[in-house]
Amino acid sequence: MIKVIERIKAATIHLLLSAIIVGFAALLVFYSWYPNALASASQVYDIFYLMVLVDVCIGPLITLIIFNKEKKELKRDLSVVGIAQVVALLFGLYAVFVARPVFIVFNASQFDVVYANQLPSEPIKNNNSLLYGKLLPINGPVVVSAQIPSDENLVKEIVYNAIVEGRGLELMPEYYTVYDSDITKDQIKRIIKSFDDIDQKNNTQRKEVDEIVSKWKSRDVNVGYVPLYANNNKLIAIIDKDNGTFLDINNLNIP
Repeated sequence: MIKVIERIKAATIHLLLSAIIVGFAALLVFYSWYPNALASASQVYDIFYLMVLVDVCIGPLITLIIFNKEKKELKRDLSVVGIAQVVALLFGLYAVFVARPVFIVFNASQFDVVYANQLPSEPIKNNNSLLYGKLLPINGPVVVSAQIPSDENLVKEIVYNAIVEGRGLELMPEYYTVYDSDITKDQIKRIIKSFDDIDQKNNTQRKEVDEIVSKWKSRDVNVGYVPLYANNNKLIAIIDKDNGTFLDINNLNIP
C-alpha cells in the first residue's frame, strides 16, 4: 500500500511539472506564434495535442508504473523518461516554429497568411524590399502589403511565377511594403466590406457579426471586413473603416 501511495505521489509531481512546462509552451505557441484565429486555421492544434499526450499524459503514467524507491536503476529510468519528454517537446515546438505564420499580406483584394516554410530563410537581398537584410519574424505575424511594381518586365515575371510555379505575389517578399502607407490604406478603403451587407437570414452568423460590431463600437471604432485566407481556410480581417487600420482576425466564414 505504501509503495502504491509513493507511486501516485511521484506521478502526481511529475504530472504537475509537465503541465507547467507545457503551459509555458502553450503561451509561446498560441499567444506569440499563432495568435487569435490563426491557431485553428493553421491546424496547429493537432501537433500541440500530440505534445500534450506525450509530455502530460504518457510521461507521468510511465512514472506511475516504474517508480520504486528500492530500485537501483530508478534515477536512470526517470532520467530516460525526462529526456524523452524534453526531446518530444523540443521536436514538437520546432515543427510548430518552422511552419509558423510570419506575415499577413494584403494583396489587391484580400489578405493572405504566409508561413515561414513558404519563404526563404535567408535575408532578402533586394534593397527596395521592406525586408531587406532582415530575417523572418519570430514573435508573431507582421501585417504588410504586397505591391505590384511599375516595371513591366517584373510584372511579367510575377505573372509567370503565379501561373507556372503557383507562387503568387504574396509569396514574393521582395515586393513587400509597409501596411501603414497611404497607398495601401486607400486600396483597403475601396474594397472593405460592410457587416451590414451580410445575409440576415443566417441568424447564428448574424449573432456573431453583431458581437464583433458591438465589441468595436464600444471602443468608438467603425469596422468592416476583408477576406483573409490561411491554409485554404477562409477567415476575415477586421478593419477600421475610417482609416484602414488592421485590427483583428476572426474565423467567421462569410460567403
